[in-house]
Amino acid sequence: MTFDASLAATLRTLQALPSIRPAIDRAGDLILATLQRGGRLLIAGNGGSAAEAGHFATELVGRYAKTRQPLPAIALSADGSLLTCIGNDFGFEQIFARQIAGLGRPGDLVVVFSSSGHSGNIVAALHEARRTGLESLAFLGRGGGAAQGLATCDVIVPRLEWRRGAGGAPVPDSSFLRTDRRGLRDRVGAGARGSRRGASSPTDFPSTARRHGRPGPPIRPVTNWLRFAVT
Repeated sequence: MTFDASLAATLRTLQALPSIRPAIDRAGDLILATLQRGGRLLIAGNGGSAAEAGHFATELVGRYAKTRQPLPAIALSADGSLLTCIGNDFGFEQIFARQIAGLGRPGDLVVVFSSSGHSGNIVAALHEARRTGLESLAFLGRGGGAAQGLATCDVIVPRLEWRRGAGGAPVPDSSFLRTDRRGLRDRVGAGARGSRRGASSPTDFPSTARRHGRPGPPIRPVTNWLRFAVT
């Protein structure tokens, strides 16, 4: 595919995003509620989606846009020794479900990425989340595949395929996603003002926010994990 054709296809994808705005809003609310109650994000994906899972966890625990308190997130694809152990002893389809069974605790959120929705280990991870009573969030392409309907919230991105290969040109964040983060910030700010006077400190989230009885600031990368590509 030529650069012009790739750019045009990407623009069509971005223009289609308003149709899934309710799902994106619900995804943001799930993540925010999880972190406000002291829960963690357990994030899974295969291949390029594993890279997205790691990137998302890195921006939460490390830094995104500006320095603030680290937020709890675990990329379930990051530990090669553990993945090969589970894959060898229990089968590749169990590499995420087994970790969710061992690491998940009440209040956590399972987040999965799958460009096809048909990955057996992603489907198993969502089943395990449901079995253990954890909420889940699925970012899916190509109609959602076998994973559709298994999560608490599905975000099925129209005409989307995650970027493949190191040579792909990066596509910048869309104005739509930036607007969504501002909208979430506005909703949280309104809630903070309604519960107690004054704005929350950037260091109040999540532990000190709970102690002071008010929500902390919003999560900036709420929708930043949607990295677009076309083939």
